[in-house]
Amino acid sequence: MIEAVLLTYFATVPSLGAVKGRAISFPIAVVTTWWLNRTLTFQSKNNPHRESFRYLLVQSLGAVANLGVFMVLVSAFPWLRSVPVVPLFIAAIFGLLVNFALSKKYVFAQHEKQS
Repeated sequence: MIEAVLLTYFATVPSLGAVKGRAISFPIAVVTTWWLNRTLTFQSKNNPHRESFRYLLVQSLGAVANLGVFMVLVSAFPWLRSVPVVPLFIAAIFGLLVNFALSKKYVFAQHEKQS
């Protein structure tokens, strides 16, 4: 939701637009979702530094799916640039599937403590 609000605002700024606005809103969303997933969804006790690094790697894969779908939609359907929340929603579904599956298996699974 925070990304949708930020992206909607940035899309109205002439020097930014939907694509550059997404470059700003996406990192903010990644940090926010890591913290929420760590504390609420998975209640992780893993080392936060290692976990955040794994999360960033997983999010990069999800970002490829998410941003790729977003770019295809705003390129193929120029009218969507004026309502960037629509392609954001569709792209988020693709990214969500990748991110959740990989996060559950590789990021938030309980790892042995390393000294």
